[in-house]
Amino acid sequence: EIKGQVVNVFTDPHVLNYDFQRYQADINFNMQKVYSQQGDRYLPYAADPVWHSPMDLEKEYDICLIGLQYPNRTKLLNNLRVKGFKVLATVGIVYDEYREAYAKSRIAFSWSSLDDLIARVFEAGLMAVPLLTNRVTDLPTHFVEDEHYFGFSTLEEAEKQVTKILDNYDEAQEMANAMHRKVQAQHLYDYRVSQILRETKLI
Repeated sequence: EIKGQVVNVFTDPHVLNYDFQRYQADINFNMQKVYSQQGDRYLPYAADPVWHSPMDLEKEYDICLIGLQYPNRTKLLNNLRVKGFKVLATVGIVYDEYREAYAKSRIAFSWSSLDDLIARVFEAGLMAVPLLTNRVTDLPTHFVEDEHYFGFSTLEEAEKQVTKILDNYDEAQEMANAMHRKVQAQHLYDYRVSQILRETKLI
């Protein structure tokens, strides 16, 4: 007889229904606190010290978003293009090309679609690129607005924040460096793996 534990890590509970897996497990970790159910253990996203490490490259873009082009994201980025900002927005770039795209950009842009604290927040933080993100419920649990990132709640506020960041870029980069230190100290995937091992009493 094989003895062990059934452990789930719910990576996308804002879009996927994990009910079947939930009731078959001994322990359920949920990577999005606002979508957790009773008994779930919070395991937020994180960043990887290899694939999300900073790169010192010449800037080519004002703002970058590598990810799905939801309507709210597309509208803002198109508005910025019309106003003359250099925008990089695409999908499918991974690993070193992903790092390079953000390293060539002055702003990493994140707009969560369903109040989920998405992985891009942690990744941009570790890459030390100034982060502009919409305010979601979990964000203040980990980071401090105007100390680690620039926040917004509306399209109009986001556009104003882009101008503010670019006009005060040295200050923005200092914030990005503070965000980098925070992610480095608390939000690497190694720490998440250690949490799983501790809570399953394997270490």
